[in-house]
This record gives sequence, C-alpha cells and structure tokens, in this order.
Amino acid sequence: MKLTVKQAKDMIDEVVLPFMYDLSAKKANDNKYIQLFTSLALHFFEIDRAKKNLLDIISFYKENGYSYDDIVLSLTKFFILVKQFSRKYKILSSIDYHKLAEVFEDTLFKEYENYGKGHTEHQDFFFMNSEFELDFEQAQQDRKISATEFLKDLELDEDDIEKLDEMKERLEMLIVRFDKEEFLEILSQLIAKLEIYFIKPELKNISKAFNELQVYLSEDMEVDEEILITIIEDIVKWIEHVFIKQDAQDINYLDEALYSNILQVEILRGGGGIVS
Repeated sequence: MKLTVKQAKDMIDEVVLPFMYDLSAKKANDNKYIQLFTSLALHFFEIDRAKKNLLDIISFYKENGYSYDDIVLSLTKFFILVKQFSRKYKILSSIDYHKLAEVFEDTLFKEYENYGKGHTEHQDFFFMNSEFELDFEQAQQDRKISATEFLKDLELDEDDIEKLDEMKERLEMLIVRFDKEEFLEILSQLIAKLEIYFIKPELKNISKAFNELQVYLSEDMEVDEEILITIIEDIVKWIEHVFIKQDAQDINYLDEALYSNILQVEILRGGGGIVS
C-alpha cells in the first residue's frame, strides 16, 4: 500500500528524523544515507519497492565498509520506529507487519550469506525484544531538558541576551525581505555567539543542523527561499524561548522542525527523486 501525502509527512517526522538523530555524525551527514533511508521509509509498505530499497541500503553499507552488525543495529532501530508508526496510525495489523518483517529479514540474511560474511544462522532481529525497544524509546524521552535547567550553570549575562535579541530582530526582518547573504552573515554570527553552548551534548543536534545550513548557504547555487524563511521563523522562536524568555520546556523542541526542513534542503541538493 502507498502512503497518503499526510502519512508520508508524518513518516518523515516520526521515523526518519528520530532515526537520523540516533546515528553517528558520519552517517547522519551523508546525503546518500539520508536519501536511502528516506526512500525506504516512504515506500516501506510497498513490498517490491521496499525490497529494492533495502538491497540498495545493503549495497551502500558494503561499499562503505560497514559490517553486518552495523546494518543489523541500524535496521533494528529503524524497524522499531516503523513499528511504532504503523501501530499508531493502524496501517498494518501486527500479523501483517511481522510478515513484512520476515521478508526483509530473509532478504538481508540471503545477501550477507551470499557475500560470505559467515553468518549462517537466521536472525529474527526485526522482532524486537521488549527490553531493547523500551530502552530505545526511553533514550528518545531522556533528551528533554528545559531552558532554565540547561542555562542555570552557564554564564549568560544581560549583554549576551541583548546581542541575541538583536540577531533575532535582524532575522525577523529577513522573513519580510529575504536575503541569502544577510542570512548567512547572521547565522555565522549566531553560531560564533553560541559556540560555548553548542559544545554541550544537549545541543549537538541543533549545532549540527546550524552548521549544515551554513554550508548550504555558502554554496554558489539557487536556494529554496520558502524553506529558508520557514527555517528562519523556527530559529527566531528558538532564540526567543530558549535564551531570551527562557521558557522552553525542551531546548531541543526545534530539532525535528529544523532537521525536517534541512532534510528537504539536502534532498533538493541531491537532485530530489525521493518523494514520488
């Protein structure tokens, strides 16, 4: 079955983005890796196309020297998120889901068996044990930290807040009248200003997103103004609620929205073709 447009958007938000957060920086910054797993997610319930996507992922892993254990770990986490998504939106019954999982398991096992990896025992790793699944879900929840809690031991004085407020106002002007070079300049200043905070593990995702965005803006190519204005709106709200008002219940609340838009940028840079 094919996903509806809304289901496809929800799949990106609830499966692809959380999955990318959990990857090593090397994989999460690899455009091809993002494209392969996005395609698998969007066509997961179309068995023939999904099998082809899985074979493409296996080939990519092998070409880049990733081990059998690497792909087992990645796909297990990916399947946990898909399983939660399918259950939430009642896309497949539990029985049909596990039938689909069996097809994927057989495909993966045969590919690695054929390549002489020495794995001669079939692994039911997509039938996740509850302990592993709960640990993964808990890790998702453990990332939440409020602005006041995050900033309590950091030196953020009135001068810092005033400078951040000035940057926020300059960004707000770009929402009305967008200018790529001006956005790059402000973003670079913002990254420099927040450098002391970005080294904290709690902000690793948004730090990475800001740097990806900076690279994109530095390239000599056409930009998608609509997506960038949406990103600016998100950054403005994040600065206001984390550093100025300091009333954000979760300093990473922007992660998914920002990463979603940057993912769209990466797809466009890679030539598109993921969403059909």
